[in-house]
Amino acid sequence: MSGPSTIDTTQQQATILIVDDNPTYVSILLQYLKGTGFGVLLAENGFSALEQAEQLHPDIILLDVMMPKLDGFETCRRLKLNSKTQDIPVIFMTALSNPNDKVKGFKAGAADYLTKPIHCEEALLRINAHLTIRRLQERLQAQNEELTAENVRRRRVQEALQESRERYRLLADNSTDMISRQSLDGLYRYVSPACEFLLGYSIEAMIGRSTLEFVHPEDLVALEQAQQHESTASTVTYRARRSDGRYIWLETTSRVVRDEASNTPLEIIAVSRNVTERKEAEAALEEARNELERRVIERTAELAQANLRLEKINQAYGRFVPHEFLRYLHKDSIIDVNLGDQIQRQMTVLFSDIRAFTTLSERMTPQENFRFLNAYLKRVSPIIRQHNGFIDKYIGDAVMALFPEKTEDAVKAAIAMQRTVSDYNHQLQKKGDQPLTIGIGIHTGSLMLGTIGEEERMESTVISDAVNLSARLEGLTKIYGASILISENVLYDLHQVTQYHFRFLDKVQVKGKNEPISVFEIFDGDADEVLALKLSSRTDFEKGLLHYHSQEFGPAKDYFEKVLLLDPTDKAAHLYLKRISHFMSYGVPADWQGIELLIEK
Repeated sequence: MSGPSTIDTTQQQATILIVDDNPTYVSILLQYLKGTGFGVLLAENGFSALEQAEQLHPDIILLDVMMPKLDGFETCRRLKLNSKTQDIPVIFMTALSNPNDKVKGFKAGAADYLTKPIHCEEALLRINAHLTIRRLQERLQAQNEELTAENVRRRRVQEALQESRERYRLLADNSTDMISRQSLDGLYRYVSPACEFLLGYSIEAMIGRSTLEFVHPEDLVALEQAQQHESTASTVTYRARRSDGRYIWLETTSRVVRDEASNTPLEIIAVSRNVTERKEAEAALEEARNELERRVIERTAELAQANLRLEKINQAYGRFVPHEFLRYLHKDSIIDVNLGDQIQRQMTVLFSDIRAFTTLSERMTPQENFRFLNAYLKRVSPIIRQHNGFIDKYIGDAVMALFPEKTEDAVKAAIAMQRTVSDYNHQLQKKGDQPLTIGIGIHTGSLMLGTIGEEERMESTVISDAVNLSARLEGLTKIYGASILISENVLYDLHQVTQYHFRFLDKVQVKGKNEPISVFEIFDGDADEVLALKLSSRTDFEKGLLHYHSQEFGPAKDYFEKVLLLDPTDKAAHLYLKRISHFMSYGVPADWQGIELLIEK
């Protein structure tokens, strides 16, 4: 694969979904497409690709053919059967050279083929070509839909005009509300038959009389203000006198009708409704509300004192049991927690540890040890909370934190923690103290939160393989010389993956796990000079990985040595050279799959 070519500015906002279970290919292709201005989504299998395509609607899909469980042919066929995804162009990526395989792919609905190893400039040309075709198709479809909608709108307007006069007359004659037309000075020109039911007057008795003639004297001001000609529409509630002398409550909505050409007021149209029962109910409700407020005031002082005592208890226990833990158990207070309360939820786990703390602590008194740890934790703990996480527990010099919302929160918190420690080290060195280094491991998965123990002594805890794996990843930071390590689950769950600087490190089987995992290094939290070195050597490092996993140890050795020429401190490159030396001397086991078995925790 070669470097990015000139960016096609017409495609810069397009989003590409890459579906491939090979992390090395994914990493290289991701970096190239990012450099050409594309947005990039990642899926490691066909099922994830189907879900993301339906929810996120990428502009084009690069689909690997040879994948476990659901291969590329079947994934493409399902995409084309789904009305939400059938129009997305699919370009197959494969090392298969049999023409029958290409025919099979086109029958499944593929738009094009890319042969592995992929030439990035060829891939870019094909992607831009299919994006252009899709944009033209979408533009034509939008124009057709616009014309169809305009025709429908015009037909509906004509039908509405045809029916409006008949509907108004039918409404006025049959409505239980009184509909009236009035002159600008408030004289009735027309009233509907409902006037006889509401006010007891005939239509003839109302025509020509002023609306104010029927209004209670105390409500005249409100009604006069509502009838001002400047107002387009208004609603007012007032008392109106019936023919028998009794008053009822009317709610009248009036609107000024204006000449379309000159905007001159012509008349007033009003609709009046009997709301006497509602007003009486409102009065009764107001009386009941006043009584309730009196009783509430009497109890407020008592409840305020009780709440103050309870708040102090919760604040005290909150220092030992996270408030977020109570929230996920659906508990308002620590006193509501019972033994065995539990819940299962998807979260991201961050595990951090101070490297060589035992050596550091041996040089300090107990008082100095606690002062040192608290000074460190005082700086990193707020960062976790600022990124929507909470601390589950402190384990000596280690911190275990949970992030229940977005995986990005954990990654951003880890980067901020590393930068904060770097600033703190400057202060320590000025005082002549030993600087500290921390390693961070991040994994996402399903967690069980609950309480364990017995009735006299219980505590909150988290049980999950994700917790163990994040701790193992933190331990691997020492082996690879990395500050932040994440699992493939974390990488594929990042919605803004292109904003981070990372590289694929290894595929390992750690202690306590039966299945191997892909490990990635995030180096955005490293010092600027270290970050620059890793960026400059990343391409050679990734090429070395490709040759290493293909058992081409000679070229792999050359590339890793080039990495060390740029960055002699790259511990991962040293590690791979050591492995290569072993394989070149003693050979490769017959069942070797490029997976490193690590027995250390």
